[in-house]
Amino acid sequence: MKFAIIFLIFTLLIGPIFSQDLTAEQEREFNRLRLFAETSEHTLGSINLDTGFWYSSTMKYWKGYQGFGLISEENFYRIAGYDREADQAKAYRTTGTTLLITGSIVYFAGMGIMLYPVIADDYNNFDTYLWTGLTVAIVGAIPFGIGISYSLQNWGPAGLAFRIADDYNTGLKKRVRSK
Repeated sequence: MKFAIIFLIFTLLIGPIFSQDLTAEQEREFNRLRLFAETSEHTLGSINLDTGFWYSSTMKYWKGYQGFGLISEENFYRIAGYDREADQAKAYRTTGTTLLITGSIVYFAGMGIMLYPVIADDYNNFDTYLWTGLTVAIVGAIPFGIGISYSLQNWGPAGLAFRIADDYNTGLKKRVRSK
C-alpha cells in the first residue's frame, strides 16, 4: 500500500514533466498542418431496358487533406516527403487526363465523320462514312473509358495514405512541440 501511494504521488508530480500534450496554440498549429485521408465511394451503373442487362460497380478512393483544406494526391505525398511517389501519382493523373481528352477528341471526330453525309447532303458514300465514323468513334471511346477509370481511382491505396499521414503527424507533433 505504501508503495502504491508513493508511486501515485511520484506519477502526479513527475508525470506533467514528461507529458506529451500540446498547448492550445500548438494544438491549433498542429491541426492546421496535419495530414489525414478519408475514404469515399463512387457507384457507377447502367441498365438497358430492352435487354434487361444491368451493370453496377462501386469504386473506392481516398481524398487527402492538410489541415482543413483538400489537397491533391500528388501534394499529399510531396508534403509528407515522398517525392518519388508524388511523381508517380502525378504521372498517373496526367496519363488519365491525356487518355480522357484524346479519347474524347477521337470519339467526336468519329461522330463528325458519321454525320458528314447528312450535313453535306452527300448520300452516295453514306455506308463508307457510317462505318468509318463508327470505327473511329469506338476507337476513341476505349481510351475515354480508361481515362475515366483513372480519374475515379487513386494511384496509391488508402491504407498507404493512412500510414503516411500517421508517420508525418508524429513528426509534425514533435516539431510543433519543440517550437
